[in-house]
Amino acid sequence: MPNIKVAVIDSGADPLSLRHAQLHHSLRIKRQSGRFGFGRCLTDPIGHGTACVELIGRLAPSAQISSLAITDEHGSFEPEALIQAIEWCIEKAIHVVSISLGTTDSSQRAALERICTKANAAGLIIIAAVHNDGLVSFPAHCDATIGVSGASLVGEDEIIYRPNHPIQCVARGDRQRVRWRQGEDRMIAGSSFAAPRVTARITRLLAESTSPIVPNIHELLGRIATQVQPDATAPEQPTSTKPIGARAALYPFTKEMHSLVRFRDLLAFEIVGVADPPGRRCVGQDAGEVLRQSPMGVTISASLPNALEGADVLVLGYTGKLGDLQGRDALRDAVTHALDAKASVFSFESVDPVRYPDLHKRAREQGLSLHSPRLSMEEAKRVLRMPQAACVDRPVLGVFGTSSSQGKFTLQLALRRSLMQEGYRVAQVGTEHHAELFGLDVSFPMGYGSQVDLALQHWPDYLDRRMRRLCSESQHDLIIAGSQSGTVPYDVHDPRTLTLPSLAFLLGTKPDACILVVNATDDDDYVRATIATLESLAQTRVLSLAISDQQRSAEIRHGRSWLKTSTPNKANQQMHLERLAQTHQLPAFCIGESGDILRLTKLVVSAFCPSQSKRAA
Repeated sequence: MPNIKVAVIDSGADPLSLRHAQLHHSLRIKRQSGRFGFGRCLTDPIGHGTACVELIGRLAPSAQISSLAITDEHGSFEPEALIQAIEWCIEKAIHVVSISLGTTDSSQRAALERICTKANAAGLIIIAAVHNDGLVSFPAHCDATIGVSGASLVGEDEIIYRPNHPIQCVARGDRQRVRWRQGEDRMIAGSSFAAPRVTARITRLLAESTSPIVPNIHELLGRIATQVQPDATAPEQPTSTKPIGARAALYPFTKEMHSLVRFRDLLAFEIVGVADPPGRRCVGQDAGEVLRQSPMGVTISASLPNALEGADVLVLGYTGKLGDLQGRDALRDAVTHALDAKASVFSFESVDPVRYPDLHKRAREQGLSLHSPRLSMEEAKRVLRMPQAACVDRPVLGVFGTSSSQGKFTLQLALRRSLMQEGYRVAQVGTEHHAELFGLDVSFPMGYGSQVDLALQHWPDYLDRRMRRLCSESQHDLIIAGSQSGTVPYDVHDPRTLTLPSLAFLLGTKPDACILVVNATDDDDYVRATIATLESLAQTRVLSLAISDQQRSAEIRHGRSWLKTSTPNKANQQMHLERLAQTHQLPAFCIGESGDILRLTKLVVSAFCPSQSKRAA
């Protein structure tokens, strides 16, 4: 059944940005003199439709794609325009329709249900993305459509089919690179990009068929699905909220695990095992000595089962790249090893109950837990609905940086330890995934592989409410709030360098004073711009600068480049600190030097004398 005709109903398509898709028709549907009319459309004012068209064109190259634009430049559309677009698809005998938009207005359900039923009777297969927040939306929840939600799945074609569920399909909807308008690529997530994947997979299967008759859609989905959940009316739920364990194994031994080893005295559990993939240079060495600390008596093993001996919880780091390199599902393998050892799992990556229902079922049967740190939409809404507590009346110290991978979390933990040793009661807002493991008061996992489901514009309100509540319920002397990545964009014209999460975090935490972590390679003007941004935007002051005790430099050989980490010469490091202090008229400290941490602690204490209190927000 060649020449499968596919229609994408969205915001349009920018033909100059398409690399793999070719448009058969490109039309805009808009109201004129009270009636809807069709006109030629060669633009996409948003970019969303271009992304969906290009995704289908890349995954189903033989598809004859038509683009039907129904939204305005803000992404809004009239439900009647969607109905007219589906009518056009019926008239043109389109085979598969992809819709990555919808409405939560239940008054529109009946009309959309009628047109989708008419299309289904005419042989059309309608694929519709569900609302990203999980709300009931139409046409995704119409009986005659195939609803699709997004999840963190590995394969391009991986599809989970749930025949008894109102949203029958799950496909990859995590952060992924998509083609946007004006030749731009974006990293973005959403069910919007899961629906085109299901569309493309169905299109390819239809193209391979020799029959002119479109098979039953449920039979079709059963054939293309990589996993079928026949009991999806009661989808698997995650196990307990947090793992309970006193003896932990760590895997793999990445920088996140380094913090757990360096600051193990701040943990409520003991580290009894560490594992790393075979071939890594640290295998066979003491985990403490690898980090230039005193031996901790735990040798890094190449075998995860060996590291799990005697452990009752596995702290599992990021395994995605490891799995890609080795061509396996490294997350599944690691969790399976943990369950074999009767250990719960704390995973930085989501152990998605939709993708791994068998692992969650097995964990429940064994009385174990599979937990990933996450701020769910439900939890966020609960906080945002709560009555607002009194103002934040404790001093707040912010830790911000000029880029990622600088040791900001290491600095926060070092200050936490030092202040607690001085007798101060320290509260902390942690943005790393392992913040929970240190018992921090607020976990907001916005770092690499962010697990914050809340829309960015609501971050300031959410964080402000959490900090107000924290002050009303506890008697801490100081709150530390550390951000992620950079603060000022390197290039405001390049969306890849925008720092909106850091700025939202800054506005939500409103620190009284900040420590700015910089790199040895940062331009002085860029450091000045970051200081000015922090001080003007949040009405705060930068107390000091800090640098890592690790130096990164670019290595280039045979046309390949990579970042190399090394320990700088002490004399050079001191010279750099003195130059920073002189240039910016601020004290500068090294994160990895205990003497510097002690001096920085004294600076923080002196900055927040008893007469100073948090401004009323």
